[in-house]
Amino acid sequence: MVDRGELICGINGTYPHFSLADGNGGYEGFDVDFCKVVAAAVLGDAEAVTYVPLVAAERFIALQTGEVDVLMRNTSRTATRQGVEGAEFPFITFHDGQGLLVRADSGVRTVADLAGSSICVLDGTTTQLNIQAALTDRSIDAELMAFDTFDEIVSVYENGQCEAMTTDVSLLAARRREALAVPEDHIILADRFSTEPLGPVVLTGDDQWATAVEWAVMVTVQAWEVGIDSTNIDTYEGENLTARVITGELDFDPGLGLRPGYPRLVISQVGNYREIYEANFADSGLTLNGSENDLVANGGILRADPLR
Repeated sequence: MVDRGELICGINGTYPHFSLADGNGGYEGFDVDFCKVVAAAVLGDAEAVTYVPLVAAERFIALQTGEVDVLMRNTSRTATRQGVEGAEFPFITFHDGQGLLVRADSGVRTVADLAGSSICVLDGTTTQLNIQAALTDRSIDAELMAFDTFDEIVSVYENGQCEAMTTDVSLLAARRREALAVPEDHIILADRFSTEPLGPVVLTGDDQWATAVEWAVMVTVQAWEVGIDSTNIDTYEGENLTARVITGELDFDPGLGLRPGYPRLVISQVGNYREIYEANFADSGLTLNGSENDLVANGGILRADPLR
């Protein structure tokens, strides 16, 4: 990859907020920005990326055959994917989970408020099993309406035939933006019914590459923790060791196959985690503050190892 001078990054390419064509021959989104993070850390240039759109069935094959260097494609870490597909997940960048979308003026704010209502769900999926289990566990009497496609669900929901629709929160956010006439009229509830940890994927066995990707991505969180972003990295002053490494005040090459001074390259060219998140989810209804994707110090579960 270093010899070729570019990172080949496998993405979805059709997923709003994560990776979507930008109309200028490129792509934009949360996953796209993390492709740039890795390119900046390894090659010194966040734009040195070739994006390869992949459907779900192709993604692990592309990784196994070397068609892509890394997947940044809304892929959940599971035991089977690590064991059977030979996929390694160096760092979780987005903690997703199944949720519910309802009309903002409905007064519904928790799943308990849906008692006596109907919920649209994809038929024959774990999503269906998860919501049924959640209703049963909470003794909530709500009707599940199952459909074969999510387009059907959106149509039925917009026609008022069900009061809520359920799937992974990231997909709800995407559908809210792209398929509903007035996205602001709909909200995603805080309740979650599954755990879906998403992040970059590399091929098991290349430990050096996995480690390089891990620390490249992690520096976006480290910078956020100490209050450094792309707007203040040139003026930041402080004695914190991590901050001094990130700004480039201290020489830093941990021997991981990353560019010397890579923290500064990543933050100055792409930004810290909060910047990346807010740039891509600002109009999604997915609030960062206090969510799982917030820092541990703020009530979330996102954390980074020491940069030293």
